[in-house]
Amino acid sequence: MKKESLKSQIKSIRKDIQQNIKSSIKADIQKIAGQFDGESGKLDKEISKAAKKLAKEIKISKATVRQAGEATVKENKKAQSSEKQPE
Repeated sequence: MKKESLKSQIKSIRKDIQQNIKSSIKADIQKIAGQFDGESGKLDKEISKAAKKLAKEIKISKATVRQAGEATVKENKKAQSSEKQPE
């Protein structure tokens, strides 16, 4: 059970990292495209598809997942400790 839980956590962390990569790529490309062309729905759709494809192709190492997991654990501990402290 514990091993399955760990695998699911790793999978969710990888998915979060991919989502962050995708959103940053999309924002950067849209910023550049906005300088040359106005807003186009078709262009935005193509940018989204390309960013998603690129984010999937990027390999995420175990070390990166471990660091992201540790950061998440630290954030959760900080949030829990701040909730416990009376104001």
